[in-house]
Amino acid sequence: MRKLLSTLGTFFALGIFNTPAFAAYKPEPYYSADKPDPYYISVNIGRDVTPTKLSSSLNQETITTDAGIDIVGAFGLKFDMLRIEAEAGYHGNKAKEVTNNTGTYKLNGDFGVTSFLVNGYLDLNDDGIDPYLTAGAGVANVNFSNVNKTGDPAFNTISDVHSTLAFQLGAGIAIPLSKHLEIDARYRYFATRAVSINNGDYKLPGNSVLVGLKIGLQSQKN
Repeated sequence: MRKLLSTLGTFFALGIFNTPAFAAYKPEPYYSADKPDPYYISVNIGRDVTPTKLSSSLNQETITTDAGIDIVGAFGLKFDMLRIEAEAGYHGNKAKEVTNNTGTYKLNGDFGVTSFLVNGYLDLNDDGIDPYLTAGAGVANVNFSNVNKTGDPAFNTISDVHSTLAFQLGAGIAIPLSKHLEIDARYRYFATRAVSINNGDYKLPGNSVLVGLKIGLQSQKN
């Protein structure tokens, strides 16, 4: 986590301390008469800011995981200061413990979420360093894999997959390296609706920071 935050801080520092250089550099807009294909692809990787906690109101318990990893890829289309994109992502954690009205117990096993979202973006500066806001919604597959209490053979091992609705909110900054390549650093809040697993209705909230690259794909007129 410290390494990721240090890397993120370095990217922000580079952007801040080199602002005059980037201000002088005017990247061509994605959309223009000469370049009618304002498409891009992006890939980001990150880590939870805090451990993920899945809470259930039915059986009054909370499952806590270790801080997990996020991997996200997207294909997008830009319209001036607005963007729309299709995103596929994976979020994986190790189960850590479960807390209910009888106490707290250690857990083993894996937890993962595969998501498919449609996102919208508002780019606050279309020329140079670009802070942005984003929101998205879609579906997610929530997967419990061999989750069990340590040393408790009476506990039923949970191995189950359920689909549910998901959404995310976020903010970030894109720093141009060239006309078609940008460093992207962002914070995102990701959550799902409740899924019914092991007599519980678990909801997933998550806070993470990610860094990655955004690559513009432009076809030139002949």
